[in-house]
Amino acid sequence: MITMANPQLENGYIRIATELMDALMKIRINGEARQMFDAILRKTYGFNKKEDQISAGQFTELTGLTKRAIQRAREKLLKMNLIGITNNGYTKCLTYSINKNYKSWRGEPKKVTVTQIDRGCNPKRLRKVTQKASHNRQTDNIQKTEHVRAGAHDLSACEPILKHKQERIYIEEKELFEFWNDLKIIVHKDIKPFIPHLSSKLKTYKMTEISQSMENYALVLQGNQYYWSYKWDLKKFLTQANAMDRFTPENFKEWDFLNKEEKERGKKKDEQHDRFKRKNNQEAFKGNHRDWETE
Repeated sequence: MITMANPQLENGYIRIATELMDALMKIRINGEARQMFDAILRKTYGFNKKEDQISAGQFTELTGLTKRAIQRAREKLLKMNLIGITNNGYTKCLTYSINKNYKSWRGEPKKVTVTQIDRGCNPKRLRKVTQKASHNRQTDNIQKTEHVRAGAHDLSACEPILKHKQERIYIEEKELFEFWNDLKIIVHKDIKPFIPHLSSKLKTYKMTEISQSMENYALVLQGNQYYWSYKWDLKKFLTQANAMDRFTPENFKEWDFLNKEEKERGKKKDEQHDRFKRKNNQEAFKGNHRDWETE
C-alpha cells in the first residue's frame, strides 16, 4: 500500500516575504540552478537566518546533485546575481545568502523562435531558426532547421534572420561589459573599444570565470580589510600581464590580499579554534577513560 505524503506546518515551514516570492515567480531559473537555489533558501530562511555555511556534501544530500553539477549551478546563480557567496578565509566552507535586491537579478533569456517566409525567391521556401540562448558559450545550443527548395538564390527576405544572428555574436561581451560597470570600479560608456579584448579572454576563460575574476577584483579594491588600492580600467584589467589572471577563481586567494591587521586577527581566531578543539578532545578522552575504568 502506497502511503501519501502529508506535510504539516507544525513540522517546519519557510518564511519568505511576499514581494520576494512575487519576484521569484517572474524569473526563469532552470534545472540544477533552481535546485541549488531552493536548497540555499531552505538552509537560510528555513532556519530564520540571512546566511549560512553550506558544504558541497549538504547540497548533494538536499538535491541529489553531483559536485560538478553543484559547481555549474553555483556559477549560474552568481551570474544571475540571485545569491551572495562569501569566504572569510578561515574555513573551506562557503557562506551563502539570498540576494533580496531582486531589481539587480539577471534572468535567463527566453527561447526565441523566428520564422521567415522568403517571399523574394519562392513562396514555399521556409527558413526556421530556433535559438536557445545561453550565457555560457560552451553550453550555447543553437538548433537550426532549414527547408530550402532548389534553385532559390535570393536571400534578401532572410535579412531579418541574418541580422538576428549578427546581434547575437557579442551577447557575452555585452553582459561582461555591463557586469563590469555594475561593479562601479571605473564605469565606461562605449563597449566598442573593449569588444576585442573581451572576445580574446572568452577564448581562454568561461564567461563565469571572467565575471568572478571581476567580482574578486572589486572585492579587494573596495573592502576596508584589504591592502589593494590600485585601480585598473577594463582594458588594463583584461590585457595587462598578471592583472585578471591573479583574480581568477583558480588563482584568487583572499588571504593574500588581507591587510596586516586582518591577518593577525585571523591568526588569533585560528589559534582560539585550535585551543577549543584540543580542549574538547581532551575532555572526550577523559570521559572515555572513566568509562573504561568503570567497566
